[in-house]
Amino acid sequence: MENENLNKIKLEFKKVALTSQEKELILKQVLIQPLIKPEPTKTWGQFNWFQLTVAMVMIVIVIGTGTSLAAESSLPGDLLYQIKTKINEPLRGAVAVSPQAKVEWESTKIDRRLKEAETLADKQQLDETKRQDLEVSINQQVETFGELTKDSTSTEEIKSSFTNKLKRYSQAVEERVKQDNHEEGTTSSQTRELKKLDDSIKNKVEQTFYKHDREENDQDGGNSNRDRQNGDHRRD
Repeated sequence: MENENLNKIKLEFKKVALTSQEKELILKQVLIQPLIKPEPTKTWGQFNWFQLTVAMVMIVIVIGTGTSLAAESSLPGDLLYQIKTKINEPLRGAVAVSPQAKVEWESTKIDRRLKEAETLADKQQLDETKRQDLEVSINQQVETFGELTKDSTSTEEIKSSFTNKLKRYSQAVEERVKQDNHEEGTTSSQTRELKKLDDSIKNKVEQTFYKHDREENDQDGGNSNRDRQNGDHRRD
């Protein structure tokens, strides 16, 4: 039944001829608020794939598949970057329904932001504003990653890969610092921005995972106290 409805919707959409002004208006509305915000409590059975598919069809009509694909290589400051982060990525996140898929997607998004920062630096385009924007985005994703992994033992491999990924980024930044000092006698502005980003991520990771470790220790301590109290009551 849903396939029949979807085919009808596709046929109706093909009849619609949007002007450039109408497309711009719809796109602005989409960019103001991400199109899909999946609820973390939804399960496979509860997820409405029909609504998601309709949303995808609408996006293709409004921006076209070529624009969506082109946005994947965009960087902060580019015209298509908002499509990459507010349309493409929420759509990919919407289909990451299982707990492990959600964790993997958050790790992938962080990797995408780190690569964007390095590419901007290579192009001499990483200024303070772009670095701060990336910093806010990555720190939010680190927080989400920490929340998704704090109660799960099935994501240890992903957590290990995530940690190694951040280590490799830090090592790459340190190599840039050494190279700058060797060639120029000082650190370039691009490398300084990368270093600030690296320091911010390190602090956020430490805060996030230290907080979770502390919560687990407090919980374990509370359980131990209850066990001792129960033992005392039994002896009494």
